[in-house]
Amino acid sequence: MTQALRSAGLNCDDVSYISAHGTGTKLSDRIETIAVKHVFNGSAYNVAISSIKSMIGHTMGAASAIEAAVCALAVDRDRIPPTVNWETRDPDCDLDYVTTGAREQVVKVAMNNAYAFGGNNASVVFCKCDVRKGLRAA
Repeated sequence: MTQALRSAGLNCDDVSYISAHGTGTKLSDRIETIAVKHVFNGSAYNVAISSIKSMIGHTMGAASAIEAAVCALAVDRDRIPPTVNWETRDPDCDLDYVTTGAREQVVKVAMNNAYAFGGNNASVVFCKCDVRKGLRAA
């Protein structure tokens, strides 16, 4: 996440939405929450987070591509998709998870997190043109 932001010339406060890897497993979701808190510090509580895997399942190798498309749409349409079927909040996952339907919100920057077996992790950012004005292309 840090490298993606640095590469794009952005900082944590620029991010409006995180498309979490969000597999819905206790260990994975807790670790991702810890990682977001570590990278975003106090800003972690100000960014909306959801996972579309709750709606389509884990599509394995296609997951990141689908989630990237969702991020591009969130930026374009200023609409954050929800994590559906959220029933019980895990006290260790205490960030701003979008769980009660899609959220209409300006999304200037969306981040997509993708994690895989063996420590293969990647994050990419999608920006509205006005956010990138004056920044070098990443």
